[in-house]
Amino acid sequence: MKGYQMDQSILDKIAALKAKIPENGATEDEAIAALQIAEKLMEKHGITEEDLKSVEFKRDMSSATFEQRQKQEHPSQKYCDTTIARYCGTLAWNGRSQTVRNKKVTEIFGFKGDVAMHGFLLGLIHDSMDRGWKEFLKENPKEEGVSRHTQYWSFMIGFAERINTRLEELIEARTVHHDSTGNDLVEVKSEIVLQGLKSILPDVKFRQSRSRSVRANISAYGQGMAAGDKVNLQRPIQQAQGGLKRLT
Repeated sequence: MKGYQMDQSILDKIAALKAKIPENGATEDEAIAALQIAEKLMEKHGITEEDLKSVEFKRDMSSATFEQRQKQEHPSQKYCDTTIARYCGTLAWNGRSQTVRNKKVTEIFGFKGDVAMHGFLLGLIHDSMDRGWKEFLKENPKEEGVSRHTQYWSFMIGFAERINTRLEELIEARTVHHDSTGNDLVEVKSEIVLQGLKSILPDVKFRQSRSRSVRANISAYGQGMAAGDKVNLQRPIQQAQGGLKRLT
C-alpha cells in the first residue's frame, strides 16, 4: 500500500478529518468541510478507503511478552500455546533472544483484546499446571519403578491434552454458530493479523504443535486430565482499572 510507505502522517490526518462528525462534537458544516479536505488528500495521494481501514486495524494491534519463571520451556507453552493462539486469533512465537534473564518467553501479536486474552489464558494454564502438580505430589507417594520425571511429564501431557480438547470444542462451537459471513470475517481478521506482523517482523517463525515424546504413566496422565478439566477457560471481564478479571 502506498500510504504506509509514503507518509504515515498523511494517513493519520485523513483519519482525523474523517472522524470529524456531529456525533464527535463537530457541527454539520465542520463535518462537511473536513470530509471534503479528506477526499482531496486521498485523491492526491492515491489512498483508498481500504487503506484507511488497514490503518485503523493496525492501530488496534499490539504485542506482548509472556515470561515464565523457569529456564526450561514450560508445558503450558510447549503443548498449549498454539491452541490458545487459534482460540484467541493471535500469533505466537519464541522470543528472538529465546530468554529474558535466562527464562523462556512467548511473544504474542494480534488485536489488543485478543493479545490480552492470550496472555491471560497462558498465565492461567501455566499457574494451574504448577498448582496441580504440587497437589499431585502431596497426594501421590513415589511409585516404585516410576521416576518423578515420568510422572511430571505424564501429568502435564494429560493436563495439556484436556485443555487443548476443551479449547478446540470452544473453537468448534464458535464456528458452528457463525454464518458464512461470520466465518469470512474470522478469516479476514486472521489475514490482517498475519499481514500486520509480517510488516513488522517478516522473519518470525511461529510456534509449532508439539507431539509428546514421553511414555506416559497412566495414573499421572489421568490425574493431569482431571486437573485440566477444572480450569475455568471463560473469557475475563474488564475491571474498572482496565485489568482483566476471570469470570466465575
